[in-house]
Amino acid sequence: MNILYLRADTEQNLIDALPFARGVDFDSNPIWIRATHDFTLDIIGALSNDDATVDGNGEVVTQPAQKPGFHANLLCTDAIAATIPNEIIVIPPPTNIKRKWA
Repeated sequence: MNILYLRADTEQNLIDALPFARGVDFDSNPIWIRATHDFTLDIIGALSNDDATVDGNGEVVTQPAQKPGFHANLLCTDAIAATIPNEIIVIPPPTNIKRKWA
């Protein structure tokens, strides 16, 4: 299995890059397919930097800045990995991974 760290400019860009991970619910609303025998998808969405400031009481003074992009992690087979447009959305493994596979 491959672990891919993904970042697209927008959620729609990620949807376009992962058509195999889209489906519809019972009311025909579009949804993310989170797991099959071939992949497991962890949608993270927006991430924030660690630059918030807090006062002496622990109250947030300034909110953290948002990192660019819409993020997800994908655990998948070689066949699925081969369909991902690597040059567009696959990023190197982060040094400060926010969520890890168990």
